[in-house]
Amino acid sequence: MTNTRLALAFLVASLTACNHSEPFSIEPNEPQGPFPRNPAMQTIQQLTFNSGDDRDPSVLGDVLVFSRLEPARQDEDRCIAFMPVAGGTLTRQVCAGGGGPDNVRDAWLRPVVSPDGERIAYVAEESNAAFVPNVPSTRSLVVASLTDFQSLKTLAPFSVRTADGVINDFRDIEWSDANTIRFIGGTGGFNSSIQDTVFSGLGVFEWNVDAGSTIKIAGIENPIAYTSADDDGIWFLSDAAPTKVFHLPARETTAVELPFDWSQISLIPGVMWDIDNFDGKPAVIARIVQEVGPEERVIVLEIGSGSGSTVLRASRIRNFVKVPGQRAIVAEVVNVTGGANLWLAELP
Repeated sequence: MTNTRLALAFLVASLTACNHSEPFSIEPNEPQGPFPRNPAMQTIQQLTFNSGDDRDPSVLGDVLVFSRLEPARQDEDRCIAFMPVAGGTLTRQVCAGGGGPDNVRDAWLRPVVSPDGERIAYVAEESNAAFVPNVPSTRSLVVASLTDFQSLKTLAPFSVRTADGVINDFRDIEWSDANTIRFIGGTGGFNSSIQDTVFSGLGVFEWNVDAGSTIKIAGIENPIAYTSADDDGIWFLSDAAPTKVFHLPARETTAVELPFDWSQISLIPGVMWDIDNFDGKPAVIARIVQEVGPEERVIVLEIGSGSGSTVLRASRIRNFVKVPGQRAIVAEVVNVTGGANLWLAELP
């Protein structure tokens, strides 16, 4: 058995065996939504049926991890939930305040499991619901043991300083190895644990969890999104006007701009970007808000080939993440109640 398979076996075992889960319920209705199945385009499947709100999905192997708000929780805590990425029921849910509500609103956001399946990183926010609703009084990047969510290591906001400012938020979190976390550190998001806010990235950083050291990766400026390249370097999008695609080779400090045809994308307000590795090549993933009509769509534009594919269409798409090793994404699709559920969309 390979190390990867061992890690996934450990992860599945920890999800099914741990007794720290909070009781949960899933509405028993069948998958149905605004997306017809279209064999000529891709397979689309609704994964969650939460009348509250599901967000911040990430995937390790066959396991989907995400932040979950259930309407039954009076304190509006956001918990971390686990389920198969192929669909099914929740296998585990862990909440900061335990099984019952309290007077503190805890939001656990952007969870990502380490590649060895032993630890989990997430952003932890806390606010006092009685005094300043929705506004967190604390925010930190946390690493915890996956089996019991203890043995915490914390990177606090404002502890990382750059020439351009002090970091107060952590986005685009990923593990580069079992002990190192990469993230976009930035400013401007410290005013709500529930609503999406304006965020300005100051750089891509690496946090050595055990050593407790944090460095800014040289050569990446004004990042919107990034992903690991096959040469151990980094592909990234920069919001320097106009938006550009770059490759930072491993052990280099100068990024090289990649040719990219932006003509397939209407650069209008409401566009959201990501970049990821599709079959060993970088591809831009974009959410497009139509100039005419209520529909939004997610498209994948592969750099170099010039080909583009529409992956998903819906009235409102809030966020998305690529499934590692697959030509597929998991997207947050907003429902009529204002919350969101998670959908899986596969490219042809």
